[in-house]
Amino acid sequence: MTAIKVLLEHFNKPTGRLKTRLRDIADQILRLSPGHFITYREQPKDDSSLLLGMLEQIEDVVGWEAGVHNIVHYCTSLDPYLRRLVICKELIHILDPECYLTKTPTEVDELMSILAEPTPIKEGSPHGDHDHRTAVVLATGVLFPLARREELMAAYTAGTLSAQKITDHVKIPRAYVDVVMAASWPAKLEWAINKFETDVASIGLDEEAKAGITL
Repeated sequence: MTAIKVLLEHFNKPTGRLKTRLRDIADQILRLSPGHFITYREQPKDDSSLLLGMLEQIEDVVGWEAGVHNIVHYCTSLDPYLRRLVICKELIHILDPECYLTKTPTEVDELMSILAEPTPIKEGSPHGDHDHRTAVVLATGVLFPLARREELMAAYTAGTLSAQKITDHVKIPRAYVDVVMAASWPAKLEWAINKFETDVASIGLDEEAKAGITL
């Protein structure tokens, strides 16, 4: 089972609190990523070099061992609910398999070009496809787990619980709540999970590397 599936299952349980805390998500990701640590860096709204958020990874030392410093960049001007989604998406990138990582200036330029496109992502770019679709879907699934969706579905369908009320409790943008409460959502989330797991399985990691991202 891949680390992303473990992460989703960890939060996919009924709870009295609808809001999933970013701190809890980060803690669980670190449990699944030995040798990693996380810091956050606010970017001013006039910083044109940042879209909405970005994960920067730097080889560093954790204790006496080699490790990875993960810097989550995010725009200070974002609506608080969108900011939670953006930060969660960047945290999930810590679990990315090798094929998703941008390592060279050429790959970074390609990714920035793709993200700037208003049209759907083109086939053949794992970096852009994952960033635009898979990671956003997975982040939404972590912040609003299926088990909590099911708890609310009867009242939502009956019209006694509004999408705005759910938004206020879950604290993700209203547009994403509408998508999660739609009948097609479970299939979309399963698509993202399967894509992630298929990509992990396809990159041929050796046993030592697999230990860091699979359980």
